[in-house]
Amino acid sequence: MMTSSDLAGRYPISVVIPCHNAERELKLCLEALFKNDLTHLEIVVVDDGSSDSTAQVVEDVAQGGGDSPTIQYLALDKKSGPAVARNQGVRQASHPFVLFLDADIVLTRQSIELIRESLDLYSHRSDIIGVLGSYSEIIPWDDFFSNFKNLTICFLYKSTDTLSPFLHTPIFCIRREILDRVGGFDSRFKTAEDFGLGILLGTQGFHFVIDRTLEGVHLKRYSLGGIFKEDWRRIRDLAAIKLNPSQRRFALRAHRPHRLVSLLLPGPILLSVILTPFNPSFGNLALFLLAVFGLCNVPFLLYARRLRGWGFAVKAAGFIFCEMAWAEVVVASSLVRSVNSWLGQGEAK
Repeated sequence: MMTSSDLAGRYPISVVIPCHNAERELKLCLEALFKNDLTHLEIVVVDDGSSDSTAQVVEDVAQGGGDSPTIQYLALDKKSGPAVARNQGVRQASHPFVLFLDADIVLTRQSIELIRESLDLYSHRSDIIGVLGSYSEIIPWDDFFSNFKNLTICFLYKSTDTLSPFLHTPIFCIRREILDRVGGFDSRFKTAEDFGLGILLGTQGFHFVIDRTLEGVHLKRYSLGGIFKEDWRRIRDLAAIKLNPSQRRFALRAHRPHRLVSLLLPGPILLSVILTPFNPSFGNLALFLLAVFGLCNVPFLLYARRLRGWGFAVKAAGFIFCEMAWAEVVVASSLVRSVNSWLGQGEAK
């Protein structure tokens, strides 16, 4: 069995951390990272046009790091989005493996070793090109929205096959040669760059190992408006990705049948409720569709109930319906925009 020192020598890692106005979170992120074994590891912090004290945070943590490696600090002239920041960080990095880490993630002290162990465990398979970690079920906030969003991601990772063709970037390590081969992240997107890269790699037959012991506490605090705003931007970006037929089929797999059904149902349910006074049979239809919607989300709701209790699970059920109804509005808006764009191009010709 390889020792930690052997693994470090075999799998040198460059950690790329994009950040924008996240001085508090970045400080905690770096301090936690410095508690890991940093042998054969470099850190590149990419400041994506911050106006806070990000640069000072990096300097302070680096000076207090003892024998830890020097942190490279790269400041972008203006805010360009996480895709551009990550690509710039990779260009600055020098190791053959790149760990992308969000600035608001606090890793455990065994995380780097866990990543190297997973890379080594699957080193005999050329289709396995990286390792994914997830949010921790330990959430530093008591409010409903922060717990809901974090537990949604936790459940997604727990219910996905260990060898996943999909990816999510908060804790994401990849072989650099593969990333370079496909040109990195698509800089046109601000929020869906991870999904776009996952489609590009997944349709080429590549997979990522989900290491379920690799977790990080997510420091971000959510609000109702923040969730709806994030959903709006992400869905609009996803709708703008140009896909060929095989990529489109792959993307549908990523959304999973129960999520797609959940997305389609709120509108018909609400319409049926509105029409019920005119025809009582619509009430029965609304109840039937609502039951189907509930069944689609039972696994997550049971997971939420186990961790946070029945009260939280009931709130989660209601909010899932609201979030899916909002997503329907955003999808419809994106479709209208696409049709108008297509009609405009036709008139121009």
